[in-house]
Amino acid sequence: MIDELIKLVREGFMSITDHRKYNSAYSLGDLLSAGFAIFSLKDPSLLAFRQQFPIRSENLKRVYGIERIPGDTALREGLDGVDPIVLQAQFKPLINRLREEGMVQNRQVLGDYTLLAGDGTQHFCSDSRSCAHCLTKQHRNGSIIYHHQLLGAVWVQPGEKTVFPIAVEPIVRQDGNMKNDCELNAAKRLVPQIRQVMPTEKLLLTLDAP
Repeated sequence: MIDELIKLVREGFMSITDHRKYNSAYSLGDLLSAGFAIFSLKDPSLLAFRQQFPIRSENLKRVYGIERIPGDTALREGLDGVDPIVLQAQFKPLINRLREEGMVQNRQVLGDYTLLAGDGTQHFCSDSRSCAHCLTKQHRNGSIIYHHQLLGAVWVQPGEKTVFPIAVEPIVRQDGNMKNDCELNAAKRLVPQIRQVMPTEKLLLTLDAP
């Protein structure tokens, strides 16, 4: 089942329109698959992923569709320009497949509720590089830290280690806004995305304190 879901992810990546204006040795789908594989296999870095490639090459080709490892520059330039909205659309086909397998009914809690857990995580932090959407934190010494966060919702079940991602929402400074975004505001934007993926289920959403 896991290999089948990964292949669905790969098919979704290959359907995304390439935003780059130049020819590249790697398709956008290949770069997205490589990035996904790094996180899926829990490698700490692209370098570690590269070092493991020789002994994983056959499995990476069979499961993830990866035949070559892109360089750091190619990976960053390809992935940085992808709109998160098009990636959000990739969750629904996966959940539809799990629904067809009866997973929704098998993982219900309190009778007939589907349990989701939401939490924020930081994925960028710098004291020198920033963009218009960076959150900011000023220290007492006057230095400023720029960072990005996101709020994610995953489908969980007590006693089970496996979770399934449902939706993510960036926690970033919104266009034209001078104040930092927050998890509460992100949650208000996240709920409609969850409903697009799971439109009929009775949902129980747990969130930690902001």
